[in-house]
Amino acid sequence: MWTFVMSRLQVRQMTRYITLLFNRSQNRRGATAEQVSLAIQTTQSFLADEEKVAKVAARWTMEMIRLGYELDRPVGNADVRKSAEDMIATMQTPEHQQTTYVDRMERAMAFLDDALDNGQWNVIQTTFDHPFVIGDAPVVT
Repeated sequence: MWTFVMSRLQVRQMTRYITLLFNRSQNRRGATAEQVSLAIQTTQSFLADEEKVAKVAARWTMEMIRLGYELDRPVGNADVRKSAEDMIATMQTPEHQQTTYVDRMERAMAFLDDALDNGQWNVIQTTFDHPFVIGDAPVVT
């Protein structure tokens, strides 16, 4: 019988690998459509609330003044509404969904799951009669 204990570096690498596998799964990819749909619904809900739209218009006006823009008029509700509607139109494109998925993958690759990284890692020993395989097409280990 042999014993293999992963080094700290190997645990860190496996943590990143498992996180990446989860985030590139079909289920996660499907969740991207839900994520985009939720963002659209939230923006539509915002547009239905005139008070919130007016507050954003006022905030944008103050921010533009703070940044030194010369305004011939304050930012209006129609400006905020147009911006939000343009944002919704962009979110409804297939390109946006793909970009959202890719951005999520980039964040996942940069993120280290501390709970997973600091958890207990064990190596499962198998026999040829009862193998255990982790697959990551096209490579299988």
